[in-house]
Amino acid sequence: TFASFADGSLSTESLGMMQEFAAGQFVSVPSLAASPALMFYRIFLLPHDLNGYRNAMRTQQQLSAQKLSYPEKKQTLTALEQRGELAEVLGTENAFGPEQELALRLALPARRTPPRLRNDCFAMPQGVDWIPVDEALVRLRSILAPLVDVERIGLPEALGRVLAADVIARRSNPPRPNSAVDGYGFAVAATGEGVQRLPLVEGRAAAGQPFDGAVPHGAAIRILTGAILPQGVDTVVLEEDTAIDGAAVVFDGPIKPYANTRKAGEDVREGDTALTKGQTLRAPDLALLSALGIAEVQVYRKLRIGVLSTGDEIISDPFAEALPHQIYDANRPMLLGLFAGWGFEAVDLGHVRDDPSLIRERLDLGAKEFRGDK
Repeated sequence: TFASFADGSLSTESLGMMQEFAAGQFVSVPSLAASPALMFYRIFLLPHDLNGYRNAMRTQQQLSAQKLSYPEKKQTLTALEQRGELAEVLGTENAFGPEQELALRLALPARRTPPRLRNDCFAMPQGVDWIPVDEALVRLRSILAPLVDVERIGLPEALGRVLAADVIARRSNPPRPNSAVDGYGFAVAATGEGVQRLPLVEGRAAAGQPFDGAVPHGAAIRILTGAILPQGVDTVVLEEDTAIDGAAVVFDGPIKPYANTRKAGEDVREGDTALTKGQTLRAPDLALLSALGIAEVQVYRKLRIGVLSTGDEIISDPFAEALPHQIYDANRPMLLGLFAGWGFEAVDLGHVRDDPSLIRERLDLGAKEFRGDK
């Protein structure tokens, strides 16, 4: 017999009996004096009538006051425990009186042994092992396929894109031998050791303004950075290492042959592979392509990645007022920024609540947009 007071609290005797039963100890319960302050709920049940007992508990019908002997109670409860049905009975709403289910459940012993406490939220679950990095990469590669769609784009849009084909140089860079500095050009064979004095020819050679003519052997010409070397010039002396003596240039020799000049094709020669397939284009690569006269490149299409936030607790509008149980959406803008920075096409799919139908609908909509469906 389990008794509860009119205010819904368990009597000391009833709770004690349940605790003793849960601990495997069965003792007799003293008789309770009749009192208007007590409500009695009696369990009468024979071992052969377990189903009837559960049905009675589910329908919350008060059973008759027929008394069971202590051995009968013990036999009945033990049978329920052995069959794994005791918890079900105790879980029946209001089975033992108003608001007593929690107290009765607390009297039950733990049926499972928990894992050892580690207090490490980064630890793997017990019984689960880490997958080695190499094995994880093999698994990923086995299920992932590279993007194969390609497109031709202009250089202004090519930064960060991945080449889908080798780029072949249309011309050499530099296209002709030229000067690397501002100074004076001449044939090195006309110079030697000691102070050198070479007469200057009239005119100069500048970038975009080539000298129209040849420089005689033993003479020099004023030349600027990037200018094509005139005929008869193979070496340039730096302006800071010279002095002007009337109509001649003076410098200290000997000078290294071909000093301060760049050969044709020193960077890339015409017909060579300038950039290779699979290379991610950087700013210097765009400069090289421009120097080679290449206006367009063949690249792989960008990987398109949709970012969808889900959660009843999330507020997608940063201007909205957040309630105590709500948080602002921080992951979505972060991921969109990361993907864009990696050269992907990040697509904002917005935010939906924790509703499977809404999530499915938003993902389907995003997939249609990705495929270009109408």
